[in-house]
Amino acid sequence: EAIEAMGLTLAEFREEMKLVGQKPFRADQIWKWIYQKGEYNLKNMTNIASRDHDSLSDRFRLHPDITPHPFMSEDGTRKWRLELDD
Repeated sequence: EAIEAMGLTLAEFREEMKLVGQKPFRADQIWKWIYQKGEYNLKNMTNIASRDHDSLSDRFRLHPDITPHPFMSEDGTRKWRLELDD
């Protein structure tokens, strides 16, 4: 069963990467895509080797059980309204 990556700390995610034969920095790369760019699909993460997409997708669930709706506030800060799937 896939691990819910969104429930891991970065340190835990690094450890999980080691367990599947990946370098720990791979967790940092994916983390940045998720939390800085809002991208959850490994195939769109251009610095992740395409040969690793399937194995990482099988091992980790990256998509949250929420639907993010980004917007800009009046003061220019980026905010996220989250819609729960349930």
